[in-house]
Amino acid sequence: MLRLLQDGTGAAQLHAQVSLSGAYSVTADADGLVGVWDVRASAANVCRLHLGARPSALYFAGIAEPLLSATWQDCALSAWDLRLVRLSLARVTRCCGQALNAFSNSDFGQVRRPAAVLAGHGDVITQARLIGSGWSATAVTGSADWTLAAFSLQLSCLTASLALHSAPVTGMLVLPAADTSAAAWDCWSISRAGHLSRCTSALQDPLHVDTGQGSLMSLHAYGDDVVTVSADGATAHWDASTGERVHVAELRQSVTVTAADASAVYAGSADGTVSVWRFTEGL
Repeated sequence: MLRLLQDGTGAAQLHAQVSLSGAYSVTADADGLVGVWDVRASAANVCRLHLGARPSALYFAGIAEPLLSATWQDCALSAWDLRLVRLSLARVTRCCGQALNAFSNSDFGQVRRPAAVLAGHGDVITQARLIGSGWSATAVTGSADWTLAAFSLQLSCLTASLALHSAPVTGMLVLPAADTSAAAWDCWSISRAGHLSRCTSALQDPLHVDTGQGSLMSLHAYGDDVVTVSADGATAHWDASTGERVHVAELRQSVTVTAADASAVYAGSADGTVSVWRFTEGL
């Protein structure tokens, strides 16, 4: 079943993500308007916020988690606390006897300003992820300045910066670390120059691989390993512990968009075709 969550904004939707629970989704349009939606409810809108400019990165894990955003207008990362709106709407419900799903599209709860604005990059932020949960989590970002950075949301400060690439960062993935005694997470990133890098959650002990794939456009989890897809259609499976390439598949046409689930990687091309690489078949 399809449900229309939003229309009439007048701007193209650039980002869409679903929470880890699958209960909520978030969208961001070209004007910087972000909407948070309850996909289970008939009146799906939960709240909205305005970034003030075209978004360059967005990360959403759930209503109780910080929402991370960045725009093409500056080099800062904003962290938004969506719980403030939920508390505000709950007070309205108690006072007025209205159910939350009685609000119309014009009655969005507003998050008027971010809880934290974090600086540490010299160019636009292109990727953002959370390591951990809640406001004690660490935000990890990738930028067009070729670097990765880690920020403490609790302290609202930069905690680490690492130059791993020789081109803008185009993708990022956070996975449980193979050696949990050394770090809680491994952070993988790719760049426009075709480089694949891995470092710990503290941005230490980096592993750097030249994939030879040209411009890498997406990075996906494959169990404990990773899969990269380049703009020219080359798809490769990499061993997360060694950084060695296990398998590669070639698509003889350019790729414009990709997605993945636990069983396969899907790639859409400019000619309207979709290619599927199934992990069980070794790509």
